[in-house]
Amino acid sequence: MWRETEPDEKITVTVDGHKLVAYSFGSGSEVLFLVNGGPGLPCDYLREAHSCFVDQGFRVIAFDQLDCGTLAPAAVEPWAEL
Repeated sequence: MWRETEPDEKITVTVDGHKLVAYSFGSGSEVLFLVNGGPGLPCDYLREAHSCFVDQGFRVIAFDQLDCGTLAPAAVEPWAEL
């Protein structure tokens, strides 16, 4: 029962020179902050799991880990730096 959910808000913050993207779903006054597994996993796989909390009135915030998801670096050809 996968339900692709678009975020209500996309938040980009910089921490010690590293950009981090977080996604906010719902608008409730109680906030549930999701910490996804890793290393290097975007939060996409949590969308169905957290949708029930949004339906119950929570604001849910999830984030992509560094260097993955929205902020994944472009692939570099291995011979480019030779």
